[in-house]
Amino acid sequence: MKSLRDAKPFFFENSKVPVFMEKFAPINISAISLFGFVFSKGTMSERVKRHEVIHFQQQLETGMVGFLFIYLWDYAKNRFVKKMDGPEAYLNLRAEQEAYEWDHDEEYLSTKRKRYEWLFKYKDNAGEAENTSEEHRDEVGAERSEAVENVNA
Repeated sequence: MKSLRDAKPFFFENSKVPVFMEKFAPINISAISLFGFVFSKGTMSERVKRHEVIHFQQQLETGMVGFLFIYLWDYAKNRFVKKMDGPEAYLNLRAEQEAYEWDHDEEYLSTKRKRYEWLFKYKDNAGEAENTSEEHRDEVGAERSEAVENVNA
């Protein structure tokens, strides 16, 4: 490993962790990045892995406690100040905006991503990031759902 930019989490597919975490979330969780590990209900596509590695990099930048604080702060602000419903509040988190905007780009993590930029770029433009369109989220969601269906088949 040359630098933290190259660091990757450990991936665990076919895990029960996302099923448990869904009890506390406003969305269906097919994969989740926590403490250097990514847990997935099924087999992850490369796009889903990139999405979760983006979250892992965010966690390295802020520390896990800092990341959780920012994530929950943004969620509470979106829900209670901006009056968004649960799924909309989730999709407009700074962490999720970066991950959804760039998870399709194979070069993003290795060459384009700037440290800490997500904290400032997405702060006041909730829902305006280029690839956080409903179509893009549906595409990624379909990939995640398909992976889960393959596990259940």
